[in-house]
Amino acid sequence: MKTIWKRIISLALSAGISLGGTWVWAAEPVPPEQEPLSSLDQAGRVQITVSMTEPEAGLSLIPALSFSCPAGTTAAGVLELLRQYAYLSDYLWEDGGLVMAEITENGGSREYGREGVWTLFRNGQEVAPGGSFVLEQGDTLEWAYTAESPSSQTDLPKREQAAVSAGAWSEEYAKGLAAACSWLKQNQQSHFGLMSMGAAGIAADYQVIDRLKTEIAGIGAYPTAKEAAVDALAATFCGIPATDVAGCDLMRVLSDYPDIAGEGLEPAIFALLAADSNGYEIPSDSVNTRAALRAMLLSCQNEDGGFAPAPGGPSSPLLTACALTALSAYTEEEQVRQAVSSGADYLSQHQNEDGTFPDDEGSPSVIPTSAAIIALCSMGVHMDDPRFVKQSGLMDALLSFQVNSGGFAPEAGTAAGEAATAAAVLALTAVKSGRNVFVLKTPLSVPEKSAVETEGAVQQESSESQESSETSGGAAGGWLAGAIALGLGILLAVVVFLSRCTGKPR
Repeated sequence: MKTIWKRIISLALSAGISLGGTWVWAAEPVPPEQEPLSSLDQAGRVQITVSMTEPEAGLSLIPALSFSCPAGTTAAGVLELLRQYAYLSDYLWEDGGLVMAEITENGGSREYGREGVWTLFRNGQEVAPGGSFVLEQGDTLEWAYTAESPSSQTDLPKREQAAVSAGAWSEEYAKGLAAACSWLKQNQQSHFGLMSMGAAGIAADYQVIDRLKTEIAGIGAYPTAKEAAVDALAATFCGIPATDVAGCDLMRVLSDYPDIAGEGLEPAIFALLAADSNGYEIPSDSVNTRAALRAMLLSCQNEDGGFAPAPGGPSSPLLTACALTALSAYTEEEQVRQAVSSGADYLSQHQNEDGTFPDDEGSPSVIPTSAAIIALCSMGVHMDDPRFVKQSGLMDALLSFQVNSGGFAPEAGTAAGEAATAAAVLALTAVKSGRNVFVLKTPLSVPEKSAVETEGAVQQESSESQESSETSGGAAGGWLAGAIALGLGILLAVVVFLSRCTGKPR
């Protein structure tokens, strides 16, 4: 009798566990074709990262996504996966390249491609049109979209500059620069001072950068083009593209500014310096193209080679030096080359015997002296050039304005000032690098606004939590089914046992 019961219970348990296990297996929620983008590598699959951007506009059209795809997948196959996962509404692949993509945005879709060009980068290297390859483990794909809009791309300045003045650098100049930077960091208030610190390689505190963004965002309409240009330079040298400072496109402000010429030479100088600082593109149909800005500058040059605040006005050593700095990148043009040459002669003739340069009132001043040094470095002229060595040289003249606090005084015998110190820092930095200090040594790239570490991480966590919940729910359902099956098995066994007992005599 005991043996019979043991067999009955064993049979019932086996049936219940088997049935319950089958239920758990059937409850697995993720078939291969519905695998989430964040899934881990599986056999026969490769892990890749893919994104779509519009660099010129600073947009991340599809944030960097990491997911696995079947081995042997091509670039076209990745686009199909993006369409299946609803990142793309549609796309057009022709002659081995992406021609058009409709990207899902805010419940709708936007088309990119009819008026622009898609370029594919694999692991940072551009893929030639029509190039075919199979994805490998760890590959990174980026499709970059460039809108075909009229621009002055062909009118960009030359960036290559020989470091001819680097040999003039000395320990004395290094100490002077360090002291000036230290003073400026403690006393900086203006955006021009912030720009000079960035040019010298001093990273601004994040509070300072936040304040810069807030102030620019709150300006609305700029009262002068010079203020907009200085802000564009300050943002650029703080590592912020001037095309997007808290949503404000300062280069658009400058290129469309209604009457820069009416404000005089100085705003035009700073506008051209701002445009060239990071090689920003200016649409060719703008009010103030690079060619228009250069024409404004050239129209203010007098017969003596100096530049005036406005056409026909008296020449100014300060404005002449600043104009030469702005024009120095365009000396491949004959008219500009002649203007720069005669401008340099003007500076040599109006330098004081102590090596300084006078301001517009005729007093020796650190600001025009600094501007002349920057101009010479921009033109590739050495600090020991005989034309600019009088009884004293340029560098001795510059350092004569430095006071004990480390800052620079506007004029001899005065206290240190921010504008004077900022100008001197720019001049010392120009001599140290031997180049135009208003041009970034390494151009800024537009930062990609990727959501991988924010939205992507949240989505992945949510996906994993949901998967865990579904799996747990499936397991619970399976064990419940097993318990029910066990009860049915025992009941059946009892019925069979009782029927047998009733049919047999004792």
